[in-house]
Amino acid sequence: GPKGCLILAVIIKVFEFIFSWLVLRLTHFDNHKYEFDYFNSLVRRTCLFQSITNYSAFLSLVFKHAWDPANCGGYAGCLSQLRYQLITTQVALSLYAVGEVVLKVVYVRVVVSRVEGRTEKLSFAEEQKHFVEYR
Repeated sequence: GPKGCLILAVIIKVFEFIFSWLVLRLTHFDNHKYEFDYFNSLVRRTCLFQSITNYSAFLSLVFKHAWDPANCGGYAGCLSQLRYQLITTQVALSLYAVGEVVLKVVYVRVVVSRVEGRTEKLSFAEEQKHFVEYR
């Protein structure tokens, strides 16, 4: 049901956080000579880890239902159940992404208002140090 899909969405986000940290460390460990190679490796690993994290649960459901379609009411019932779980989980992940963007916008606006509220003049480097690091 929806509770299981929400738990799956939370698990996906937790593993996404862990794997993003791991991808950065592994890519940095490779010690690339050029920045272009570093970013290509980072993008490849990120895509690989995110595809495994986001879709492995659904692939396991597909294989489980393919072995025993009578367990979920035949192929049509299995397809309907898989479609419901996929849509519910993707909606939960989309709502999380929207919430994350809203929180980051609010954070940046608070930091900017604090910096703009100062009376002393800051240098460009001092202004930039208050903003979130670009990832």
